[in-house]
Amino acid sequence: MNGRNDTGPRHLAAAVGTPTVAVYWCVNLVSYGPLTRTRHRPLISWTTGCPVCGVDGVDPRGERCPHDVSWVRDVPVDDVLE
Repeated sequence: MNGRNDTGPRHLAAAVGTPTVAVYWCVNLVSYGPLTRTRHRPLISWTTGCPVCGVDGVDPRGERCPHDVSWVRDVPVDDVLE
């Protein structure tokens, strides 16, 4: 699970009125997604386990696995481009 904050460009675009598309991990959408869907399109990955080892990524007591892989790669590129 990648904990890096990479939403800065989306926030800047939204601040100047530019429509946005962003890919979110399901848990992050709740906390960091856009407040409206009028100009902003969130795409959601429902992956809840590490794609490599399967460790549960939504268990607050769970340990972080050592893999640094994308948890949102199941969102199709075609959906982003659309």
